[in-house]
Amino acid sequence: MRGCFDGFRQEAISKAVKSAGQNNINATKMRNIKVPIPPLAEQRSVVAEVEAEQRAIAAAESIIAAAPERKQAILERHL
Repeated sequence: MRGCFDGFRQEAISKAVKSAGQNNINATKMRNIKVPIPPLAEQRSVVAEVEAEQRAIAAAESIIAAAPERKQAILERHL
């Protein structure tokens, strides 16, 4: 997906004005740059990947949240 934004980046750089060692681009120029949109299949793939990561994070958070209770149960069982 990164490659589809190369044209956008190049156009933004070409319209930017160097000032005080920085590249600056005004809002009017920025508004006129076309932003590429990845194909729908690629968008869906990215969404699926993010959702899978969110499920993994939720599962890890659940394990972390239950850790103090599990620790206490182990201590009570063995002490």
